[in-house]
Amino acid sequence: MGMGMPHHIRDLEIPEADLPVIAAETLGDWGSVNNAVPVTTVEQVMEVLRNAY
Repeated sequence: MGMGMPHHIRDLEIPEADLPVIAAETLGDWGSVNNAVPVTTVEQVMEVLRNAY
């Protein structure tokens, strides 16, 4: 049962080619800086984005 929310990034019509830019911008975000698990590389973010795509 869902709330009508998209399940994947691709459902938001974000091109896969934009994921590296999103990953790079995420590194400066407050959420990644204060995350319980250190997020320090673009590759860490890309892994999450690829799985969510």
